[in-house]
Amino acid sequence: MTTSPVLSDAILEWARRAGYELSIDQDSGATLLWSNPGGEIRYFVRQQHDGWLVLTRASRGGDDQLKLRAASPKVLEYALCGVFGDAIRVALGMRALRTPWGASDVAPGWAVIGQANNEWVLNDASGSPIVVTQGSTTALMELVPLSNYLQLSMGELQASFLCDNGTPLLSGGAYARLI
Repeated sequence: MTTSPVLSDAILEWARRAGYELSIDQDSGATLLWSNPGGEIRYFVRQQHDGWLVLTRASRGGDDQLKLRAASPKVLEYALCGVFGDAIRVALGMRALRTPWGASDVAPGWAVIGQANNEWVLNDASGSPIVVTQGSTTALMELVPLSNYLQLSMGELQASFLCDNGTPLLSGGAYARLI
């Protein structure tokens, strides 16, 4: 069995606020975040041999579906902050944040690049790949908001999900840093 990836206390608290619990999958050693009660939705975090982290999602009775591969725990946790932020908004009776996801909405200096094998890569401002996912529309919906999430501190991003209009992440329906 491999060592289970460790998540920060801050993201675990955020997950609990969204109604998720943490355990370790005994068969694979993956870190498992499951919806409580019942475990209807499960997120698995696995460490690859190259150091990248893989995030998959499964519904009860379904197979794991790749959400993304992240180059670092920080990037993975920002992606999870968005996943759980949406769930928290639902639990609080708030409308979903409408995060723009067009190619022109990627964070300044960052790039979303399609590959021949239907993989899409998010490169940071230095040109380094930090996230990989699959499928053109799905990729843009994951990677463009994530590029903007990473412009904020974790506290600012969480505050955005708790604010009705999404500030400081959003302003007037656009990413605040683009205005």
